[in-house]
Amino acid sequence: MKDIPLVGYADKFSLEPDEKISFKVSSKSTKPYSAKLIKVISGDPNPEGPGLIEEDLEADFNGLHPSIKKDIQTGSHIEVDTKSSLNDLKSFTFGATIWPTLPNKYPQTIISNFDSSSNSGITIEIGPRGLRAQVGDGSKDESLLELNSHYLRDDGITFG
Repeated sequence: MKDIPLVGYADKFSLEPDEKISFKVSSKSTKPYSAKLIKVISGDPNPEGPGLIEEDLEADFNGLHPSIKKDIQTGSHIEVDTKSSLNDLKSFTFGATIWPTLPNKYPQTIISNFDSSSNSGITIEIGPRGLRAQVGDGSKDESLLELNSHYLRDDGITFG
């Protein structure tokens, strides 16, 4: 994995007026890092377009901050008991917010309970062909969706 000296994330994607947002930052540097809040007015990369236009905004965290290295675990997962109540549902929705960083390398499972021995269950994965959803009912399995797009997205699929 590539060594990145400064990484961070926000604890929310969006918020209402007067809501708080936290930024989690880890820095391997011995020097302070600079942070500021900006409003992106245009992020158009088209050379014929307006280009990047930003406006600096006032924020309590604007300025220099001491570098502190914090361990960050990449990836996450959840395990659901195979005898769960999911088996008795007539319909349900799977959903995930993803940022695919290696979509062209190999298929990567986002959510799955697919059992290849019985050819049943569901899978949502991202890979060289884009986002893919698969469902199997025990007799056959079928690819329901293939989208060739790689960017931050909220993906989900409803069954039933």
